[in-house]
Amino acid sequence: MLRNGMGGAAGLRKCQLKLAEAVIASGKPVVLVLAEGRPRIVSSIADRVQAVLLAPDPGNDGGGAVADVIFGDYDPGGKLPFTYPRSPGYLPTYDALLWGDAVASTFNPQWEFGRGLSYTSFEYSDLVVPKSFDGTGVLDVSVRIRNTGRHAGSETAILFMRDEVASLTPAAKRVKRFSKVFLARGESEKLTFTLTREDLEFVGADLRRVAEPGDFTVSVGGLSARFELIQ
Repeated sequence: MLRNGMGGAAGLRKCQLKLAEAVIASGKPVVLVLAEGRPRIVSSIADRVQAVLLAPDPGNDGGGAVADVIFGDYDPGGKLPFTYPRSPGYLPTYDALLWGDAVASTFNPQWEFGRGLSYTSFEYSDLVVPKSFDGTGVLDVSVRIRNTGRHAGSETAILFMRDEVASLTPAAKRVKRFSKVFLARGESEKLTFTLTREDLEFVGADLRRVAEPGDFTVSVGGLSARFELIQ
């Protein structure tokens, strides 16, 4: 377990890296537990361990919770609420501009926003998005999630949306909805997300919210589909 508070440099201390290198060199399976107040650069060791567990400032009773996860008594299902940096000073946000550096070939974070594994696996299918939306009423998006692993577990489905063309450069993606579901082994469930015109709006050049006609892309669990806003 590598522990760091809010102070200090962006990376781990040399003594901590030396200890981590020695443990990895032993040839034993290694779980890297990050008990930290803010992201610490671990790019030199993260790809050489068998698992990474993020435990941000877990408190006095955090050790028991970490042990429950490591020994399989509890199945973790958390998702990263930020983009974890790979190098010092590089802190891109998940909703960076569509044509900005964050979505170019140089975008290479340690872990992306929304990343998170568990002891089971989930499969997404049957993403249903209407072909068009006139901006009135609601737009329903549905997707089916199936637990394809050997254990019961929780999965957080995150719905992202992107405006393909706008009068101002749009974000690469924006979170619009999310839902957490617990599924037993082999179980599946259909989730439905309800969107409104407000979800398609952005702040225009005149500092007023506007939803412009055109194509939008909805993405959930690696699946994506487009619809057109018609006015």
